[in-house]
Amino acid sequence: MLSPLKLDDALRYSDLCCRLVEFHANIVLAAIINKKGRVTEVQRKEEFTCLDQKDLEMLFMQRALQTTMIKESDGKLGSFTYTLTKREKFFEYTMQIDEGMMMLILCSASSCSEIISVIEKIDQSFSADFKMVPVVAA
Repeated sequence: MLSPLKLDDALRYSDLCCRLVEFHANIVLAAIINKKGRVTEVQRKEEFTCLDQKDLEMLFMQRALQTTMIKESDGKLGSFTYTLTKREKFFEYTMQIDEGMMMLILCSASSCSEIISVIEKIDQSFSADFKMVPVVAA
């Protein structure tokens, strides 16, 4: 059973998501998701309207399941760091944070190398405040 979120953690997550959405023009959504795929915090830019609340819930549950399945191979392949999914319109970036995960949706107007650069900057700027798994550039 998941323990309820502490007020301090809720405030930290809210602040983190707000700062991430403001951090770079291509970040249109920042969310913290628990290991069951339930949203803890989400912030999005007004122009990001292609997914409604139900769509987001489904996406978050999919990513939680995907991350759980990926972590099943940690012993043989090494620890999970992050996933980066390129779609036609967006990139989805998912990484571990505390006991759950953080998910960012970024406009795909940039190249993959530009997105990796943004992710590395996020890691450098925000990992000190959270138990984030460091990003390893490919």
